[in-house]
Amino acid sequence: MITLLKLAFLIIFILALIRLKINIAVVIFFLLMATTLVFGLSPSEIKTSVIKAFLSPFTYKLAGMIITILFLEGIMEEKKLFTGLINLLSNFKTKKWALLLPPSIIGLLPMPGGALVSAPAVKVASEHFKLSPSDKTYINFWFRHLWEYWWPLYPGLLVASAVLQVPIRNIMLYLFPLSVISIISGLIFTLPLLKEEKKTERTQFNFQNFIPLLPIITIIILTLFFKINFIISLVTGTLIAILITRTGLKELPRIFYRAMNPTIISLIIFIMIYREIIITADIFGKLQNELTLPQTINYIIVTAISFTIGFLTGINQIFAGVAFPMLASLFNGNIDYRWVMLVYSFGFIGVLSTPTHLCLTLTKEYFRADWRGIYKKLIPTLLPVAGFAILYYFILTYIKL
Repeated sequence: MITLLKLAFLIIFILALIRLKINIAVVIFFLLMATTLVFGLSPSEIKTSVIKAFLSPFTYKLAGMIITILFLEGIMEEKKLFTGLINLLSNFKTKKWALLLPPSIIGLLPMPGGALVSAPAVKVASEHFKLSPSDKTYINFWFRHLWEYWWPLYPGLLVASAVLQVPIRNIMLYLFPLSVISIISGLIFTLPLLKEEKKTERTQFNFQNFIPLLPIITIIILTLFFKINFIISLVTGTLIAILITRTGLKELPRIFYRAMNPTIISLIIFIMIYREIIITADIFGKLQNELTLPQTINYIIVTAISFTIGFLTGINQIFAGVAFPMLASLFNGNIDYRWVMLVYSFGFIGVLSTPTHLCLTLTKEYFRADWRGIYKKLIPTLLPVAGFAILYYFILTYIKL
C-alpha cells in the first residue's frame, strides 16, 4: 500500500509541474529526482543508474535518430518541400481528397503545431462544402494525426523503442493496425459531412509533383521492407532531401543549428536516466509484494498512467518517457507487445483528446471554432480506436503473437 501511495504522489507531483507550465525536460528531471527520494535510492544506486544510462548504446541511438529527424524536418521546412504538393492537392477535381490529403501528408512530418501548416489548404478546400468551423478544425486535426501510432519519425515511438531496447520496426508492425482503424473511423464520421457543391477542372499530374515525398518514402521502404537500420534509413532520406532541394553546403550548418532543440536533446538524456532509476527502484516488484496484485493489474495501472499523462500534457514523448520505463521494469527483459500496443495506444488517445494538444488549440483558433462542436465529433471518432485497441489485445492473445 505504501508503494501505491508513493506512486500516486509521483503522478500528482508531475501533474502539478505540468500545470505550472515548466519546461518539459525540467519536469522529467524533477520527476527522476523525486523518484530517487521517494523510493530511497542510495547515492551509489543513483550513480550506477546514471552511468548505465550514459553507457547504454540505446541512449546514443535515440539521440542520433532525434537529431537527424530534426535536421530533416529543418531542411523540408526551410525549402518548403511540401508546398507545391499541397497546392496540387488543393486543385483536385474531387474536393474530398483536396480536403483530407493535405493534413494527412503534413502528418508524415513530426513538426510541433503541424496542423497549422495544413490548415490553409483545408480552408480553401472546405469552401466547396457546408462545414462549420468545428468541422474544419476536427477534419484538419484528425487527419493530421493518423500516422503517429506507428510512423517512425515521431519521438514517442523512438522513446518507446529505446527504453524497451527493441527494434523500432517491431513496435511499428504491432501498432500499424491502429492507424488503419483511425483512417476508417475518421472517414466514417467525416464523409457524411462532405456534400460537394461545385466541381473544378481535373488537375494534370506528373511525377515531379510527388518528388517531395521521396525522403519519407525512402525511409519507410528501407526500414520496413529491407530491414535497414533505422538511423541509416534516416540519413539516406536526409541526403535525398538535400539533393532534391539543392541545399548548398554553406546552408547546412545554419539549417542544422536552427533545427536543433535543446529541450528535446535534454529530454532524451533525462528519460534514459529515468528508465534506469525506475528499474533500480523496482516499483512494481514492491507493489506486487505489498498488495499481491496480479501482474495484469500492474499493466493496467501503467496503461492508465500513460493515458493520464498523455491527456494532461498533449505530448507523445512525455507519456512515452513516463510510462515506458515503468513498462520496462514490469517486462524484466521479456517484451510483451500486447501491452506495448495498449500503453502506447491509450497514451496517444489521451494526447488526441486533450485541449492542451498544441495542434488542436492552434487549429481551433485558426478556424475560430468552439470546443463543444469539436468534441461532439472528436470523441465519437476516438471511441472505435480505443475499442479496437482492447479487441486487438485479445486477438494478439488468441493468436499468441
